[in-house]
Amino acid sequence: MIGNNCIGCKACETVCPQNCIDFSTVPSKINVNNCLHCGNCMTVCPQNAVVKIG
Repeated sequence: MIGNNCIGCKACETVCPQNCIDFSTVPSKINVNNCLHCGNCMTVCPQNAVVKIG
């Protein structure tokens, strides 16, 4: 999940192997049906906006 502290910087776009992040809104949204749960987006987010659920 991407939280409200997302600024739409798209840093996660470059590291997502599935290209499953939708940047049409801020905060951005992860399409969980395509997500591998690799954690790459969490690692690079400068705002720590990506949080693992479950």
